[in-house]
Amino acid sequence: MISSGAVAFGILQLLQVELIIGVGSSKDFAMVFALLIVAIIWIIWNLGTWALGLPSSSSHTVIGVGLMNQMLHGTDGTSGVDWNQALGVGKLLLFSPIVGFLAAVFLLYILKLVVRVPALYKEPEKNAPSLFWIRCLLILTCTGVSFAHGSNDGQKGMGLIMLILIGTVPTAYALNKAVMLGETQTFLLFSHNASEVLQKYSNNAQPAADARGAVEKYVQMKHAASDTIASLKSVVDSIDSQIRPNESVANVPQSQVKNVRNDMYITSEALRIMEKIRRSRRTTTRSSATTRSSSITRPSSSRRG
Repeated sequence: MISSGAVAFGILQLLQVELIIGVGSSKDFAMVFALLIVAIIWIIWNLGTWALGLPSSSSHTVIGVGLMNQMLHGTDGTSGVDWNQALGVGKLLLFSPIVGFLAAVFLLYILKLVVRVPALYKEPEKNAPSLFWIRCLLILTCTGVSFAHGSNDGQKGMGLIMLILIGTVPTAYALNKAVMLGETQTFLLFSHNASEVLQKYSNNAQPAADARGAVEKYVQMKHAASDTIASLKSVVDSIDSQIRPNESVANVPQSQVKNVRNDMYITSEALRIMEKIRRSRRTTTRSSATTRSSSITRPSSSRRG
């Protein structure tokens, strides 16, 4: 199972960058109230379907509310959506029931080969209990499924709660001040190494006047400018300069928490996108090389003739 913090961070990646950066602003509070409204509709829908005995999915409910909101606001409402993340979620929702069904069919087939008890695969007679060991097995497996499914369902609610806390009280929840001194020093070492690597690939370009703004634009547009790497290095150095004098994240003054948190968020997102683009280009290059190699080594019809 995935922790609620991981789920919340996954939700963060689906939101517009300006909403995460602008905590405490009117846009941020609008996001918080929108999340609360979604949660209320989510609860009402689940209670209604439970009362009527209808099958329902809380995940599909939340996604449906989000899609309807985008449809009501036209095409501009989807301008800030990270469609790569949304597509990944959509694939899971589409293929997971199919995979589960095929796995169940396969297990049933194996069970029929191993356990040759005809009564096991027939519907019990009216008011007749099933086999005792089958009832025990059902209690065990259904309890496990209920626990796992309920725990995962609860993570969505916890993710929304974490987003609300980060949005309304960023100085208390936006930065983890429980990080130990040794962990902070390790972070600063990695930060220094990252700065050196970025300097190597910046081609001695100068950072933009608004370095963080340039990195934010890159995260939004997924297109690097000539000063993007240099601007990212400048933001990394800014994080280092704000934490190093305090020796620990726990000692960062409250007045700087929001700024450090925003710098960390935009840096991590930029690095994540850069790594994703690099892997995509590497895969494309390998695919092209394989295609060219196949066309060279494959004998033509004239040679075979």
